Amino acid sequence: AEQLQQRQSSRALVVSGLQTLVGLENPDEQVIGGWVNSLAQASQSPSDLSESSALAVLSLVETITTAAAGTSAVSSGTIAGLLNAVNSVAVASKTSAMRRRLSDRRHRRLSTENADGAATVTATRDVLNSVGALLAQSMLPDQAAAQFTQGELRMSVQVLGGSGEQGLSVGIPQTGLEQALGVSASEVKVPASEQKVSVVATSVRAEHFQYLGQDLLSNPLQLFASAQLCAAPPCYVDVVLQNSATTDFAHLNQNADVVE
Repeated sequence: AEQLQQRQSSRALVVSGLQTLVGLENPDEQVIGGWVNSLAQASQSPSDLSESSALAVLSLVETITTAAAGTSAVSSGTIAGLLNAVNSVAVASKTSAMRRRLSDRRHRRLSTENADGAATVTATRDVLNSVGALLAQSMLPDQAAAQFTQGELRMSVQVLGGSGEQGLSVGIPQTGLEQALGVSASEVKVPASEQKVSVVATSVRAEHFQYLGQDLLSNPLQLFASAQLCAAPPCYVDVVLQNSATTDFAHLNQNADVVE
């Protein structure tokens, strides 16, 4: 435990130093690339991120995203680097929640909702919207969706062309294994629009909400749009959430030896 605290303290100093650096330099494409590389190094070990450091990393991602929006071009490497940092924060938050729950059980304490954990989940979803909106700035109308898959999160970004003729179906991206197994993807169907609209669909693992006392039956899906989606009333947005099949653990473990 003492070594963990030392590592977390050291990591907090690294994150704090990067915050200072970002506040001093004038952003351009090269500088922003350097920030993202430094952020990747600062967040590469999620177990070393305390809850306060995790929130600081998310704040850095938001700051860098805002700065990048004012540049002429944003590389795919920058977007991927920002999402890697967000994913590391999600892993760190989940790990902290697991440690806290195990500690509560060990000391026979009642589990209580953690304010930092709830703030991290909320900030994670907000930051994903910002990163998606940044990516959409460099996309053409009706271009194929840009999709990203991380261990704790998924994101799909598209830009409606404003033709107003038909709607758009935005699917949450899947891993190669999920596709091979024929797992159905969650998706959201948005109506037609008469103007150019950026659409960002994101999803984080339901496990993060379970530690907050919210037992979800599917990974939640969040939709962000840069402008009004509907060309004219009536207006409907269809959301389809997929659940995994129930696992029969009794059958799965029927040959396992139970050790007291």
